[in-house]
Amino acid sequence: MRREENFASASLVALVIGSAIEADPDLLPPGTKAPDPMRDARVSASGKRELLRHIHERRGAGPLLCIGRHLGNAAASPVLAVLANAGRPDILVDKWLRLERYGHATNRTKIVLENNCALDCRRYARGFPPTPAENALIAGFLFGLCGLAGARGRMLDIDGQRFDARTAATAGPLAGDGARFRITWNEWILQPAASPDAPGSEPLAERLDTLLSTDVARNWSLGEAAGRLAISTRSLQRELGAQGLTFSTVLRRVRVDEAARLLRADTASLAEIGYCCGYADQPHFQRDFRRALNMSPGEYRRVAIG
Repeated sequence: MRREENFASASLVALVIGSAIEADPDLLPPGTKAPDPMRDARVSASGKRELLRHIHERRGAGPLLCIGRHLGNAAASPVLAVLANAGRPDILVDKWLRLERYGHATNRTKIVLENNCALDCRRYARGFPPTPAENALIAGFLFGLCGLAGARGRMLDIDGQRFDARTAATAGPLAGDGARFRITWNEWILQPAASPDAPGSEPLAERLDTLLSTDVARNWSLGEAAGRLAISTRSLQRELGAQGLTFSTVLRRVRVDEAARLLRADTASLAEIGYCCGYADQPHFQRDFRRALNMSPGEYRRVAIG
């Protein structure tokens, strides 16, 4: 088993602890303290699993399914901000799956978007299957994220039961494993699309930079960016080429600029920053950053904050 698979997200564990304290401080095992994601972005996966089992046995799935109530309180988290900025359900799914891959998650989620009004989800693992409590947590997390990103009239179906955002807290222990769940919504309020200045009002490269900066973590394609700029892909490539640029170089510049900003802010771990800036994994982030600024992200942070 790879070393990183023995760890879990410290930010997620901190949210779980906050949810448990709200429901009943006695739900937590004696001596439990919320981890500091800035000191270490990862915590023991076995410790997380034991914490979730303890909560599930004492209070049922309720505190885990309603974890979404705490996501708004964590809006300062760059990762949550990226997920909440999904805009459309397909973008949210893409970002979530990339997050699981980026963190080398042992337990993962297969998600099928159905008719833009439902997510059909199945949890699976490369090793031991996730526990009912772990599945309930991810169901609650995705349920909450859908609400942050724009879903209205949400319902969660899990373990043969149906909950809305209000009743999720009343859920008892799951009778099954909770590995299959479904999230539906009545409507998805699309976030207003960024409107780069009209053609001719500023250089195309600057308009592209502005567009990509609205969601750096998104998996932008040349075709999608060209469509948003109301220009053909060939014209976009030609005009960028005339300035000695390519779509890839502009995207890389936007990502590195955002990474530098987050590094100077000193509020997120290096792993979180790489994910938030759209990279597939940490090595790609490290390589791009060093190529652009001739120093690693860690070295840049030390210099920037003294």
